[in-house]
Amino acid sequence: MNDRDTLARLRDLRRLRERRARETVGRRRAALAQAMHTAREASDAAEAQAAEAAATEHAMLAALTGRPVTLHELDRVRDHGEIASEEQARLRRQEDEARAAEHERGKELARARETLLKHERAAAKLDGALDETASRTAYRRAALAELVEDEDVLPGTHDASET
Repeated sequence: MNDRDTLARLRDLRRLRERRARETVGRRRAALAQAMHTAREASDAAEAQAAEAAATEHAMLAALTGRPVTLHELDRVRDHGEIASEEQARLRRQEDEARAAEHERGKELARARETLLKHERAAAKLDGALDETASRTAYRRAALAELVEDEDVLPGTHDASET
C-alpha cells in the first residue's frame, strides 16, 4: 500500500467521523428544539394557571362582597389561594427544570458543532495532502514521460536490432 492509498483510507475514515459528527449535530439540534418547546409549554402552563387562579379568586371575592361572610366561606377562599399558590410553585419549578434542560441541550449542541468543525478541518487537511500527492505524482509522470521521449530522440540510443 503506497502513501496515496494510506492517505485515501485515512481520509475516508475522517469523512466517516465527519458524517457521524454531522448526524450528532442534527440529533442535538432536534433535542434542543424539543427542550425549547417543553420550556415554552411549561411557561405557558404557569402563566395560564396564574391567570386562572387570579380570575377564580376574583370571582370568589366578588361573590362575598356586600354581604355578611361566614368563617367557612373565608376559609374556602384562603384554601383556594393556598392550593393555587402551591400549584403555581410546582409549575414554576417545572419551568425552571425545562429551562435548565434547554440550556444543557444548547451546550451539547455547541460541543457537537465544535466536534464537527474539528472533523471537517481534519478531512480538509487530508484532502489537501491527497491533492498535493496527486499533483506531485502528475509532475513525476510528466517528467518521466519527457525523459523517455528525450531518450528515444537522442542519437545512438536505438537498438542495433532495429537496423
